[in-house]
Amino acid sequence: MSSNTPNLGLLKKDPMVDGNETFNIETMLNENWDKVDEAVGNIKVPDASLTEKGIVQLSNSTNGTRENVAATEKAVKDAALQAKSYTDQQISLVTETGIPKLVSYPLLVTATADNQKVFEIPLDLFDANTDTLLVAINRAVLDSTQYTVTNTIRNESGEVTQRAKITLLSGVASSSEVTMVVLKNVPIGPEGAINGAVLATNSVPINRVNGLQDQLDETFQAGNERKAEVVAALVAIGIQASTSETWAQLIPKIAAIIRASGNATAADLLVGKSASNSSGPFNGGMPDRSAENNHMPGLESTVWAGDRFFVKPPHGYFNGSSWVTAGVPGLTANNLRSGVNVAGLVGTLVEGRPVIKGYGIVDVNDRYSLNIPIPQGFTPGVVRVWRDYQGEPAGTPIYLGMVPSDPTIGNPWFWRSPNDLRWYLLSGSFIYGLGNKYRPDCVQLSGGFATDGSTGQPIGNHYEIYALN
Repeated sequence: MSSNTPNLGLLKKDPMVDGNETFNIETMLNENWDKVDEAVGNIKVPDASLTEKGIVQLSNSTNGTRENVAATEKAVKDAALQAKSYTDQQISLVTETGIPKLVSYPLLVTATADNQKVFEIPLDLFDANTDTLLVAINRAVLDSTQYTVTNTIRNESGEVTQRAKITLLSGVASSSEVTMVVLKNVPIGPEGAINGAVLATNSVPINRVNGLQDQLDETFQAGNERKAEVVAALVAIGIQASTSETWAQLIPKIAAIIRASGNATAADLLVGKSASNSSGPFNGGMPDRSAENNHMPGLESTVWAGDRFFVKPPHGYFNGSSWVTAGVPGLTANNLRSGVNVAGLVGTLVEGRPVIKGYGIVDVNDRYSLNIPIPQGFTPGVVRVWRDYQGEPAGTPIYLGMVPSDPTIGNPWFWRSPNDLRWYLLSGSFIYGLGNKYRPDCVQLSGGFATDGSTGQPIGNHYEIYALN
């Protein structure tokens, strides 16, 4: 008797009952195979995960972080070897008492170019997180603010792909020697305390080290206080800083400060200004004399006769637009001899019976006259004139009396126009005295003094004017 399988419903025959039946290929083979194929086609196996079974990929990696792969036998072996190598290394660095050994690695590199700043640390074992690095340039030791350090870079297999480097803040000359010492497990305390960074986490409980917690708290507080002082100092000189910044952020700001090195003092700087020198900041003490008085009196004065006059200015700043003065009440024109020029002041003083002498040619554009300037305080009395005149003896004088006179007296002059202060000469020449309407500050000669009678050309005249008293 025929039957069907429970999962796929495949047709089965009972040999004892159905042995004489004819074998039906369609029902016994084809239909059964179709059912099997359909069932297999519907099977879906998911990728394996932490919560579900499924297909999983094998991996030889020993330092990966994926959670959907399975370690091979080789990966397990490699991890075991690496663990053993690390353990052996740590054992070599620890004494029998469990205290880490101090290990140092002295290194030397040489600059190959001027102004070189970057140098490789030639040690694959270097770890910036746990090791202490000392650096010196040509035997001069640098502090940690004068350079920065990058750590060693490794690939997934733990192999070094890039060594650690130091970068100096200031470059060095070619051939300079850069000495580096790498210290592992460095004692840092006076009683042999060790750098905790080289110990495994929680390997030395704080409560097992006497006073460690208190010292850590004090150190933390002192660090915060010093940071606050540094921040306050930076802010005081105009640099933005905050206690919320890390030391790594503050140190470049400190390094960028330019220390004053000048030699100026308060006496060299104007009042109201401020500056700094190698001793620190200071305020100006130099007075601004130009702002005080544009005619600042001098402290002293002296004269080099026939040479120059000196005035000593008071101490302070002068802007170039002000003057330093010295009182000289007696320096007036009437105290200087007539014609003497002292610093632009022309004297008018005439001693004894003053006389004005000169030579001039008449001005054809000014009434064909010869104008003789008369200085202040000089009262003309008599004019004596002789001309460069053709046909007359050289030096023949013509006297012209300037004092108003009685016309009845037989001199060649008579008073013609009192309003013009003019005397008239019978020969056709005439003279205007001081205060005349043409040139009030001059004695003006006109008429026969003007031109050559035969050529009409202007004539030169020698003259002497004697003072009235």
